[in-house]
Amino acid sequence: SSTPVLLVPPNTDLHHADATALIPLDGSPECRAVLERAVTLIGPTGCDVVGVYVFEDARIPAFSDQVHHEAAAWTEAFLRRHCSGVDALHLELRVGDPAEQLLRVAREQHAMLIAIGWNQQLQPGRARTVRALLAQSTLPLLFFPTPTHASALTQRSSHLTL
Repeated sequence: SSTPVLLVPPNTDLHHADATALIPLDGSPECRAVLERAVTLIGPTGCDVVGVYVFEDARIPAFSDQVHHEAAAWTEAFLRRHCSGVDALHLELRVGDPAEQLLRVAREQHAMLIAIGWNQQLQPGRARTVRALLAQSTLPLLFFPTPTHASALTQRSSHLTL
């Protein structure tokens, strides 16, 4: 099914949360589809959308002697290439374990929700980030099933009220 699933942990406390939704991004077509579907659902609620790109240690790009300027240029290029047409998306760059970094950004941003794509596969060695978020998150998790073929990339969801 392509229907998003919202899981709300029993210990969720949103009293101090801002209207911010986090979406992990990796530049893949599947993440682009999740971003578009999430913005379609979340956008009308007035939530800010924060993309989170996590470099795992082995994938850190080589920046030269002006890290601030080159990181800003990389961010701008990433947003232009993978997030064009998505207004007011802020991108956070992090290094480390994806689940740990998502949860850290969620705390820092006082997020109320993490929206993430999931290919619905739980075999050993798969869904490491999904498993970690399910085990550790106290925020609602909005799972978007990722498509198994190209035609599903264009599917849109209806309005969501948060």
